[in-house]
Amino acid sequence: MRLSDLHDKLDEWIAQLPESQRNILQSQEAHYRAVYPFNEVELKIALLLANSAMRWDDYLKLRKKYIDSNQYLDLFGLAPRVFGEVWAHEHIRSLDLRFQIPNKAIDPNYDGEYDLWIERARVEVKASRAVRKFAKTNLSEKALHSTEQAPFLMNFQQLKPQFCDVFLFVGVWIDKIRYWVLSSVEAENIPYFSRQHRGGIEYQIIITHKNITQFAPYEVEEEAIAEAAVLKAQIE
Repeated sequence: MRLSDLHDKLDEWIAQLPESQRNILQSQEAHYRAVYPFNEVELKIALLLANSAMRWDDYLKLRKKYIDSNQYLDLFGLAPRVFGEVWAHEHIRSLDLRFQIPNKAIDPNYDGEYDLWIERARVEVKASRAVRKFAKTNLSEKALHSTEQAPFLMNFQQLKPQFCDVFLFVGVWIDKIRYWVLSSVEAENIPYFSRQHRGGIEYQIIITHKNITQFAPYEVEEEAIAEAAVLKAQIE
């Protein structure tokens, strides 16, 4: 269920209200300003509940259906650094406890160059969110479902292959998370590997609606991420 579907369902109920109540809603909406956590649908829901056009059970069922189909929507509201470092690193570690936070006790040469360590493999984690490419609004409103056929762009930035053995790319949609595991050698040789800035030492790989199928050889299910990382680290 997308946001547009939620509005359509609420509008079906609103259409059953007396004209006087619909006029009140229209009048309120004309001057309504959504400010978190009071969002754009709470006015409709409040009116429907107040007029018994929506039962409490109806509201709970609708709420559950929306949340279940938008389970990762909250990730689109995170600040870039919190999303890319704090959430992404913790998420990968939650999938397999063999992923460790590196330190000099584990790797005497460690100096902050990579994110995680697993069985002598140095892993760099990069995360990006799938958003509508040309929409000019906030990330939460641009967020895409995995089934939507819309132009999108995910930029995995600040890649430094010389400092890690494996790249683990995490792609987030509203309803799904996808993972790609590439050795540093594979990343450097993929056609979409390019300098992030002219003359810089950092690189990027951009995944879009046009080229995502070409990353199929590197995609793995979440339960296979750890094994893939260990295996990819052996590629030279």
